[in-house]
Amino acid sequence: MKYYKEENGILTIWKIHSTDDPEIVAGGWTLVPTHLKNIQNVTLINDYYYNGTEIVKRPDRPCEECDWDTTTNSWVIDRNLINLRLRDHRRYLLLYSDWTQSVDAPLSDEKKAEWRVYRQALRDFPGNNTEAPSFASLVWPTEPS
Repeated sequence: MKYYKEENGILTIWKIHSTDDPEIVAGGWTLVPTHLKNIQNVTLINDYYYNGTEIVKRPDRPCEECDWDTTTNSWVIDRNLINLRLRDHRRYLLLYSDWTQSVDAPLSDEKKAEWRVYRQALRDFPGNNTEAPSFASLVWPTEPS
């Protein structure tokens, strides 16, 4: 038989024991409902939650930057994670385009100016995208051709 413990709505620990195991009887373990007993433990922990009365499947995660909020039993956006990913990607794009601003870059003055505008748009990007619903929804400045 499969048992679980929950903490703040999160299914945390799973054990398979016989019903007469003293740890199960005295330890606050709950028997997993029959309709869920064949689901793998990892899937149950990641995809289900305890809503106070029963184990319920979570809705699909709307974005990579979403975390499960146990007080509302819903997905919430982690803005700090979006901002961190945004700044890391921007840093990469700026480093990738550094060569365009060197004195001996094989570019015309016109092309260097295009790259300068692009790089400034990258620098301004975090401040202009504070309410993005996810990292994937960001529309980045277009790199000059």
